[in-house]
Amino acid sequence: MEVNDMYCVEVIIEKEKYFLATLSGTISKSITDSMIFANENVAFYYATKIEDIYSGSLGKVKSLTVKELF
Repeated sequence: MEVNDMYCVEVIIEKEKYFLATLSGTISKSITDSMIFANENVAFYYATKIEDIYSGSLGKVKSLTVKELF
């Protein structure tokens, strides 16, 4: 399977940017810690779940390039 598009979940809490690092809801300030999703719909699913975990947060799906990760 070839993966052309990659996505991560960006979490905004009080104007600070974080990234979803684990499926259990751990977040990190570093994009290199972020989970990578090959399916945009799965990323959207976790973006909505993260909003339930962190009240007042905004979960967004961000399209990634390999350059951003290294």
